[in-house]
Amino acid sequence: MKPYDPETHDPLVKDLHDRWGLKAYEIGSRIGVRTEPVHDAKRRMGLTEQTRRMITKNTDREPAPPKLRQNPLVFAKAWLMARFVEKASGFWLDGVPVSLDTLMRAANTAAKDCGAEQLVHSERWRA
Repeated sequence: MKPYDPETHDPLVKDLHDRWGLKAYEIGSRIGVRTEPVHDAKRRMGLTEQTRRMITKNTDREPAPPKLRQNPLVFAKAWLMARFVEKASGFWLDGVPVSLDTLMRAANTAAKDCGAEQLVHSERWRA
């Protein structure tokens, strides 16, 4: 164990106490010093032992399902296939550079023509 240096260790003690609510022995083991100097430093800085917040699960109701948003580029590739090419310079549709809005309008048009649901993260994408 190394000796406790207030200049070096006090900021660490304060941070570990404030952020995680660690006790003196936990802080001492993390920063590699004995518990007694850490306890003295906490007392000197006016840091009292905290009760850790307990995280409890709410079992009364069912958890909400995660919100899934489909990746627009995967959607475009699935509907436009060989017509769509992604290059370092941007998106290309039928050999012409296009914006994401134009690309997604074309993909949504293809999906709509087959009776599938459109991917509309923005109204500008609607076919």
